[in-house]
Amino acid sequence: MLLWLYIALIVICWALTPFLKKRLLQKMGTYNLLVVNHLTITLLIIIYFIYLFKRKKCTLSCLKKLDKYDILILVFMAAATVISTVLLMESLTTSNISQLMPTITTLVIVLTLIISCYYGEKLDIYKIVGILFIIVGIILLNFIK
Repeated sequence: MLLWLYIALIVICWALTPFLKKRLLQKMGTYNLLVVNHLTITLLIIIYFIYLFKRKKCTLSCLKKLDKYDILILVFMAAATVISTVLLMESLTTSNISQLMPTITTLVIVLTLIISCYYGEKLDIYKIVGILFIIVGIILLNFIK
């Protein structure tokens, strides 16, 4: 039951964020919003870290386990986050959000399929057909006039 609550909250957050960003983009511009948004995220993460640290649920000692390749992966993840955020904000300023977000969602589904194959997770025929229906539905709703 708790998992479904988490999934619902994730979907709500993912669905609302682009609309809120588009509103703020009109007032702040891409690069100002990028900096302010990420500073706000950083502040919230620091507060959350302090909360976890005081309850002994999180420490920075895990960094000692990382080798150079792991650190490179961390840097790549951070860069990918910033690049995708900038590109999303630029796209939100120039395109129709009702077509942009379903397209991004479709790409997330395809990426999920690739990742699940990479990690050896099982995909049965029902999951594959369901994903195909979602992709076709998104295409029909947004691109066929």
